[in-house]
Amino acid sequence: MDDRAESTAGPSGRDAWLFAQQAVYTHWFGENSANSLILAPGFMKYNQSVLDAADNETPFNGSTRALNVMTFAGEANFANINGSGTALKVYWDSAYNYTAGTRVYKVYGLSSATWDKDPLAWLAGVGYSYGTGKVQGDYSLKLDYRQVGLGSVDVNLNDSDFAFGRLNQQGYKLSGSYNVTDFANVNVTYFYTKAIQDKLTYTLANLDHSQILQVDLVVKF
Repeated sequence: MDDRAESTAGPSGRDAWLFAQQAVYTHWFGENSANSLILAPGFMKYNQSVLDAADNETPFNGSTRALNVMTFAGEANFANINGSGTALKVYWDSAYNYTAGTRVYKVYGLSSATWDKDPLAWLAGVGYSYGTGKVQGDYSLKLDYRQVGLGSVDVNLNDSDFAFGRLNQQGYKLSGSYNVTDFANVNVTYFYTKAIQDKLTYTLANLDHSQILQVDLVVKF
């Protein structure tokens, strides 16, 4: 993740790396095995090093200490739920940093007497679609609720569209897509968030409330 000068003593001289692994299990069921259940547990671990060139929406340049995250994602897909070509999806994702206390209180320097380490990030949602998004008239809708705890994940990898990538946020994501033609579709996405722990002024989590509306026209050549 960052090529460091090995001549420097200590963590600042170690190349920063991230190890990530995920196991995926898929079970097909229903008529013609058209439905599926996907379960995907995983793990992410950073070594003790330093980042100093992050330039994402909400960057954190500093220690990579205490980012040891268990993850679990999955989805259940149901085909032809409302006639041929329709589909219903229930999906989820989660991350739990089991060293969140060290991350929040030692790396971020926040008081344990005032702030909860909040090691969990998660989302749960539902989606409905007609068609595969490839021909005129195809459309899809998705709605999910999510929380991103203060000590849960690396802010450098967090979704930059949800609360501008800030930690300590909870709220909704609503999105829709419609194929105007076979080669062009319109996408609309709305985010609504608010703070989990109020009145945090720390740079990575200093957002009380946000609303973001995105409108995109995608043309395929």
